[in-house]
Amino acid sequence: RAAARNLDGARAALADAASPTVAVWVRSDRRFDALVSPDDPRFEPLHAADAEISRLRAAVAERPSSLETLRELGDTLLLAGRNEEAMALADDALANPSRFDDLGEMPWMLNHRATALRRMGRNAEALAVLTEAASMPEFGRPNISQALNLGWLLMAMGRPRDALAAVARVEDMSDYGLLVQSAVRLRAYRQLELADDAAVWLDRIREGR
Repeated sequence: RAAARNLDGARAALADAASPTVAVWVRSDRRFDALVSPDDPRFEPLHAADAEISRLRAAVAERPSSLETLRELGDTLLLAGRNEEAMALADDALANPSRFDDLGEMPWMLNHRATALRRMGRNAEALAVLTEAASMPEFGRPNISQALNLGWLLMAMGRPRDALAAVARVEDMSDYGLLVQSAVRLRAYRQLELADDAAVWLDRIREGR
C-alpha cells in the first residue's frame, strides 16, 4: 500500500498488525517514518512486547487447556528477552501436561526451555533439553523443527559433525526448513574447513532466497 502511495491504507494495515516484531520493523526501516508517529507507543518495541504479553496472559487464563496459547506467550517472552519467565512457563507446562488438549505443542515448550538455558550460558543443559525435544513426535509426525534447532545449537557449540548428523535425518520440510538445514550444513562444513562442501550449501541458500 505504501508503494502504491496509499498512505492511509498503509497506516491502517500497520495498526492492525501492531506487535513487537512489527514495531522493530517499523523503527528500523525509514520507509515507515512518514507512516508512524515516533510517539506512538504501539510501535515502541518494549511497550509493544509488554502489551502482547498482557494480552496473551489473559488468553491463557481464558483457555487454560490450550498449550498453543501458552506456547505463544512463551514465544513473546523470549522475544522480549524475559528468559527466566519463559523458562518458568515451560517448566510449569512440563510439570503437568495432562491438563492440555493439544500436546503436539509440547516439543515447543522444551524448545523454549532450551533457548532460555542457552541464553543463560547453560549450554549443556540446553543441549540435553533440545535433544529430548527432537526425539518427540510433533502432532504425530517425526519432529522437524526441533531436529533442525538441535543441529543449529550443535553447530553453534562447535560440534559440526554432530550438527550434520542431527539435520541429516530430517525429511519432508517446508522451504524455510530447507533453508535452515542448508544453513546448518554450510556453517558446519566451514567449521570442518571443507570449503567445497560449504559452497554447495551456500548455492542452495542462494537458489532458495
